[in-house]
Amino acid sequence: MAEGCINLLLNTKDTSELFAPLPSARIKYACIATSSQHIALGANSGGVYCFARDTLKYVQLLTNKEGPVSQVKFSPDGSWLAVVTGGGHVALWEYSVHKAPPWERCHASTLLKDAVVKALQWDGKGARLFYGDDQGRVALIPLPKRSIVFKLPDEIVYQAKESIVQIDVYQDTLLISTTAQCMLYRLVSRKVVQVGTRTKGR
Repeated sequence: MAEGCINLLLNTKDTSELFAPLPSARIKYACIATSSQHIALGANSGGVYCFARDTLKYVQLLTNKEGPVSQVKFSPDGSWLAVVTGGGHVALWEYSVHKAPPWERCHASTLLKDAVVKALQWDGKGARLFYGDDQGRVALIPLPKRSIVFKLPDEIVYQAKESIVQIDVYQDTLLISTTAQCMLYRLVSRKVVQVGTRTKGR
């Protein structure tokens, strides 16, 4: 880029429809996620407002009673939506074109209750959801191969000493970043390999 030049990314599409469903000026969007078909906007009211991505048509309000929504993330195929609310709660919503309304809440995890969820990551196939909190815990929710209405088994798979900052997944290996270090964690062997020799901030 030439010296003195500035690049700007402009949205020329009218997005006012995204704010039309909000019942009050006190309700604000706090986070966003997109899939090939949908846009999900998490609000400080605990609701998630879902829209069709192409038309911005309002689809459904996903109601969560656990507190303000801080993170939302679609699975790779867009059929599941993970929602993080207050107090460490993680809810899973499933999408089906054969249902009305199309989004249905299928699971609510309280495994990391009273913590702050800092990281949220699906695996490449959308079969597992990993999430980490400010107490250094990394938890796993495995998804079933077909729709269910009962509680999914979730578990803590790793405990770090510092707050989790970021999680990435490749097959059965997690890349876990905390406020102090990065490491590779093998889910099958439970082996931990530190990335680098220095801790962060030194």
